[in-house]
Amino acid sequence: MKRNKFTATERDQISSVLDRAFVRLEAWFQWFNTTQSGKDMSSYFWHGRDNATMRELNPKTLTSGLDDYPRASHPTEDEHHLDLRCWVFLAADCTHSISKLLQKEHELGKEYDSTAKLLSNFEILNQMHFDDAHGTYLDFGNHTEKNRCEELPADMVFLGTV
Repeated sequence: MKRNKFTATERDQISSVLDRAFVRLEAWFQWFNTTQSGKDMSSYFWHGRDNATMRELNPKTLTSGLDDYPRASHPTEDEHHLDLRCWVFLAADCTHSISKLLQKEHELGKEYDSTAKLLSNFEILNQMHFDDAHGTYLDFGNHTEKNRCEELPADMVFLGTV
């Protein structure tokens, strides 16, 4: 819309949809930014993983929608999940842009901008997520490198307990 690629009617229709959706976008962003934040500034982790399960080698991350994505094998509040950090950055940046477009840059609009700037800081991103040994960005957490699967003896398998 900033580049005037739409007609006046199209701009009005888009603005109307964004205006009606904005309160929900704000609520959605605030939910993620508060309930999924980590212990360290600018860190996020998917809450709700079961750290006491004996049923799974790697506890599920149902809140992420990627319940079989390989996360830390021993969930703790010290984890930093890269995908969630990226989602929160994208949401903050988009919500800030929409608030500017709709001229709703109140206090939360400033919060979206500061959150987007903080999460786009590559120095912090590298400190929290870049792994020199692998040369890539990774989640941070308590990973077990020596996991192995073993078949239990038949006399140890009880229906509903394994």
